[in-house]
Amino acid sequence: LELQYRLRWRFEGGMFDPYKVPILNIFYDLFFDDAPTMDQVTSVMNVFGLLNGLNLSSAFALLNVFQHQDVQEIRFKDLGEPVYENYERTTMCALAFVCTALIQLIALFLFTGTISFEDAKGNYSKVGFAAWWRYNRWSFVLQLLFTGLGTAYLILGAQWAYVLQHAQDEPDCQRIRVMINVANFAGILLFGFLVPVFTLSGGLIARENAMASDGSSRNLIPMEDEDDSPSE
Repeated sequence: LELQYRLRWRFEGGMFDPYKVPILNIFYDLFFDDAPTMDQVTSVMNVFGLLNGLNLSSAFALLNVFQHQDVQEIRFKDLGEPVYENYERTTMCALAFVCTALIQLIALFLFTGTISFEDAKGNYSKVGFAAWWRYNRWSFVLQLLFTGLGTAYLILGAQWAYVLQHAQDEPDCQRIRVMINVANFAGILLFGFLVPVFTLSGGLIARENAMASDGSSRNLIPMEDEDDSPSE
């Protein structure tokens, strides 16, 4: 029998299709649908490596943006809120998340570079790779999580550093914070995250609808009934 790793939720009225649920279908397609190929896994790790390498350089630069003599002056500015403490917290969290992602990535490269999926006859085993991916996909979920957190905290840390550099008093701080909030919500959150996510999610829904209309939907794969006995 062909191994089925695709998640299904059965209800009395039919079957719940995760591909038809906005946002959820992206993560389902990435991590919980059919196993990818090793080339695709390697390509994803290369992207994570490039991004986290850039993030690590940015994190070290952000940690050293102020000289010692500057710190003694700016940390006691009366800006109406603990700006310096926020800068310290976000930059240290950014460094921790980025380093965590890089350590995970090094482990992934080491183990995926040495593992073999050849059977006793020397043939590539799709079943073996699918079983491996069933567990190791969680490593990529964590990689995405810590890379995203590291990037987000780097952005926040850079913004707090800008406030410390350019705000002279509380009104100055509030004015800059308003501009930062507009950039965060209207720019980064809306056009940098939500628009691409909904576009990708809508594309998956459109693909499923188009494939279902001609009878080639991915969810039309036959599944063995629960009371069927395995074939010999």
